[in-house]
Amino acid sequence: MSISKLTNLVAYAAQTSWLEEAWGQAGAVAYEAAAKTMLVRNDRSQRSLDNFQKRYLRGNFVNHIDRVSVVYDAQLMDRWVVGGMSIHLGAVESTAQTYCDRIYLHTGCRVGNGILWRCHYL
Repeated sequence: MSISKLTNLVAYAAQTSWLEEAWGQAGAVAYEAAAKTMLVRNDRSQRSLDNFQKRYLRGNFVNHIDRVSVVYDAQLMDRWVVGGMSIHLGAVESTAQTYCDRIYLHTGCRVGNGILWRCHYL
């Protein structure tokens, strides 16, 4: 490999590393803002996992299970209702989203005891 190619490779790696770091920091700020927004938008009773679900999932998720809560009939981040009008943010309609230790389920999303989807969102 020639010196100029090596120099270009090092410069590219440095630039990519800086961009990845900046993008990661932006994502961290956006995630925290989204988590707070979801908490405010869905300020309703949340339920913990029931004992059956906790027993089933505890082997994989240990102590995290005790902190998980589920919010049903949630208004998700991909759809906003403002003044009676619905605004879609994206091409896909989500059925559930997870922020921190809360699983938010869209209206009408009922999946039996839901072990598989809870496992997915954990």
